[in-house]
Amino acid sequence: MNIIVTKIKSSKVALFLFVCVIAYSIFFPILQYQFISRNHAQFMELAGRASHMTVILNKQYLSSFPVRSMELVKQSKSSRTILEGTATSNRSRIENATVRPLTCDGCFFNTFHFLINNEDICKRKNESVDILILIMSAPLKYMERNVIRETWLTYTKNNTGKLRHAFLLGESPLNKELEKENLLTKDIIMGNFKDAYHNLTLKSVMGLQWTVKFCNNTKYIFKTDDDMYVNIPRLVSLIKENEDVLQTSVGGRCFMSRRPNRDKRSKKWYTSIEMYPQNNYPGFCSGTGYMTSFNVVSKVVNISRNIPFFHLEDIYLSLCVNKLGFKLHNFEGFIPSLGKLRDKYNNDKHHPCIYKNESLVTMHQVPIKWIKHIWQTPCL
Repeated sequence: MNIIVTKIKSSKVALFLFVCVIAYSIFFPILQYQFISRNHAQFMELAGRASHMTVILNKQYLSSFPVRSMELVKQSKSSRTILEGTATSNRSRIENATVRPLTCDGCFFNTFHFLINNEDICKRKNESVDILILIMSAPLKYMERNVIRETWLTYTKNNTGKLRHAFLLGESPLNKELEKENLLTKDIIMGNFKDAYHNLTLKSVMGLQWTVKFCNNTKYIFKTDDDMYVNIPRLVSLIKENEDVLQTSVGGRCFMSRRPNRDKRSKKWYTSIEMYPQNNYPGFCSGTGYMTSFNVVSKVVNISRNIPFFHLEDIYLSLCVNKLGFKLHNFEGFIPSLGKLRDKYNNDKHHPCIYKNESLVTMHQVPIKWIKHIWQTPCL
């Protein structure tokens, strides 16, 4: 009985909804027609005004578009470097090119001003320096710098040994704090440009210029970052094994060919056609760690003034190396796969002694706590 009552109620509801739909479809068009008919004159006036405004706006936009686009092109050429700072003016010389040329005439000549300088780093005690270690750092990475100083940089003996080091930075709101830090450590070099990811090329070239000017008594240079673990004993032996090769080459984790990243979603590594129209880079060594000789560095500094700015610092170095006719050498041990190394330590990929193994030179993105743990763990 309940089932029958429910069915009757459901059928009544369905019938009611059906009648509502029919009524809406009949009466709504009639009411809409009457409304439009009564207000026809107002509708036509509004439509006319809208059409007139569209024509005016289109004319204004189209007439000004070539001028605005040329202004933007000029702006992009003069500020193509994505720079903010004081060492940027002479990049504006590349104003006549629609795309970035491979070479130029003095378009990237910079003499950096050092807001913080320690020009005696390579002149303390020993007259000859075997290796200068340049570490790219960011202003906020105070803890990373300190942990590195306390661990794998102890081989520099507070910049009194055969190895020396310097941290490279740009300007930031933390300038005062960095000045205080430098009073204690005396190992910071700060250039007159904004410290930013897209200014890493400036930071790199500044470091090389500083080397030529203030550390011309070093034999070799090793450049790395503040998130790296570096096995210094292996680095020293590898350089000694390749002294002759490094006189005309750069070595590290090197790739002989790579295509530019054209994906705009890749903010860090995106390269537009205008910035680099070629299909392939001429090989490059990862900026996480590469080594070379003073001979190469001095020549790169000289040629860099004729190589237009490029925002990826490791690619920029390779463009200079390629122009000089020098070579890139891929060496095992720079950010290696831990698969083979961990076999020696019961397949434990987290064993700290892997990082001290003679087969490893550098490892990327090592947390500072782990760097301490690696350093404090005794290994046979």
